[in-house]
Amino acid sequence: MALMPMFRSVVITLFLALIIDTFWERGTTRRAWRFALILACVGLIFLAPLLAPKSMVEERSSSDNVYGRVAQFEQSLRVFVDHPMLGVGFWNFHEFVVGESRYRASYMGVSSLDWPHNNLIEVLTETGLIGFVPYVTTHVLLLMAMWQLRHLSDSGRLVWKYYVFLFLSYWITGLTESSGYSPLNLGYVLAVAVFYKYALTEPDLIQPAEVQVADEAFSASARMSRPVFLR
Repeated sequence: MALMPMFRSVVITLFLALIIDTFWERGTTRRAWRFALILACVGLIFLAPLLAPKSMVEERSSSDNVYGRVAQFEQSLRVFVDHPMLGVGFWNFHEFVVGESRYRASYMGVSSLDWPHNNLIEVLTETGLIGFVPYVTTHVLLLMAMWQLRHLSDSGRLVWKYYVFLFLSYWITGLTESSGYSPLNLGYVLAVAVFYKYALTEPDLIQPAEVQVADEAFSASARMSRPVFLR
């Protein structure tokens, strides 16, 4: 189902996740199964153009897609230069640039798309540096937190593995589509929180809160309480 729309970002994400998972596994049998899945995916990539409608194949493989993204970067840069601190407002990029000749851009004869088509650019142009810096900082801190879980426990290592897959799914598509404010962003943060919670609540890490006093402490207090007789 994920491959049916023939989004290149989804294909790249699934392929990278499968390769990482193959080298992550240590068992020979499991690795063999994953190598077989990699070959099957490669076969699907070459088979899909034969089964999909011709118009869709031409649209997905056209070089105009690349040229349009280059033109879009130029248009987004112009918007950011004019509004570097506060941006143009949430969900306001398209309405702001449509009909404005100063924001029209083209590359190799292909016009800009009038949509950011990139999470980072969307946040930067619509919220400015005031929104962009916290947004990037949040994702960097999430990455650092999940990285530290690798040394915490077996669950932490497992969580790190699946976080890598989630990270790739969010950012590979997020660099070609705009999803910074969509429910996808909320789902991403929720999934990361669930992963972190799972790692921190491993039974081996939860110890009863008991105050253990060494025998030496009792003996020391006993010696202090003994009366001293002066001869």
